[in-house]
Order: sequence, then C-alpha cells, then structure tokens
Amino acid sequence: MAKLLDPANQIFGGRVISRSDSTDEDRKALDNLLARESAVVILDDTKDVWQNNNQDNVIVMPSNSEPYSLLKTDECERYGGAYLASVLQLLRHVHTIFFNEVELKGWDLIDRDVRPVLKILQKEVLEGCKVVFSHMWPSNVKGDIHPLWKLAEQLGATCSTQVDPSVTHVVAAAARTQKSCWAVKKGKFLVNPQWIDTTLFMWQRQPEYNFPCQTNIKQI
Repeated sequence: MAKLLDPANQIFGGRVISRSDSTDEDRKALDNLLARESAVVILDDTKDVWQNNNQDNVIVMPSNSEPYSLLKTDECERYGGAYLASVLQLLRHVHTIFFNEVELKGWDLIDRDVRPVLKILQKEVLEGCKVVFSHMWPSNVKGDIHPLWKLAEQLGATCSTQVDPSVTHVVAAAARTQKSCWAVKKGKFLVNPQWIDTTLFMWQRQPEYNFPCQTNIKQI
C-alpha cells in the first residue's frame, strides 16, 4: 500500500512500521514510533485494532469487500483507483494545514494536533446537506442512534426525520416510499444508503446519480 500511495518514495521515505513491531500483542499501537501521537496519521481498514487513544488518528481504508460489494468489476476498479488518489490528496491537505497554520500563526509545532484537523476536514464533506432517511430502519428504532444517521452527521450533514423545503437529500431503501416520491416531486436528491458509505471512505461528496434507489424492494 505504501508503494501505491508513494511510488516515488517521497512521502514515507521507507519509514514504515508493521503490526509485528508493536509491543502490544492484542492491539496496534504507536508506542514504538519516534514521534508524538498528535502528529501521526494512520491508514487502516478499521479503528478497532488500535488502542483507544490512537483511534482518532486513523483514516479508515475499507477492505475490498465492504465498499465494493454492490459494485460491478469495472466500478470496483474505478472506485479503488479513485480512492487511492483521494487518500493521497487528503494526506497532502492534512500535511499543508498542519504545517502551514503552525508557521502562519507562529505556533510551536509541539502544540499542534492532527486529530482535530481530521475531524474538521471530515465535517466539511457534507456540509450544507440536510438528509432525511426513508424506511432505513424499523419504526420502533430511534433514527439518531442508527449508524447511518451518525455517519451522515460525522460527515457534516444535518439529519432530520421530517421533510421540508430545506432538505437536500432523501436516503431510501426503495424508490416508492412516500418520502422518496416527495424527493422526486420536489427535485431533491434521492439516493440509496451506499451514497453515504462511499462518501465516507472517499472523503468527498459523491455524484448522487451513481446511487439511485432500487424500485423492486418491498417496503418495510
């Protein structure tokens, strides 16, 4: 992965540490890294294998089976290549913010923390979007505790249970729900839930037309 992201060896410079180098047998850790944890960005396919105090350093790179499970082979290749390019762009952006603001504001580098930078950048992805979910979970489940709702908020979107003129997106499991029909009638974006998942791992708002709702799913 390091060779794919940095083929010219200009970013990593061969400074790659594997899980076997960790002093913790059960979790990955930064304990053997000669750097402050606040200045480290981790690329991994899950946060769960890392110690709790390192999880905010992680940019999640989903495994092949997760984001591509519903895509065709050519789409998998397209999104896979685009994702690597997106991660490289993100790393460069984080690097620029981290070091330039320190220089511009006269801060001591030791006071800078990359973890809030990652959260701020992620919050910008769906900033300005207002999302309503339709038939995505049983009626007895509170929407604001559902993973999709939390993911959308994590990306900067505002979530609601009711449609109104300020809504920009309806995320639905089927295209024939009441809210789905409202979205079409009002010219709002109507997408399937994979739009949120793909936006999350791409760190970029994805074209809504690539994530249409299916019409042959039985409504809940």
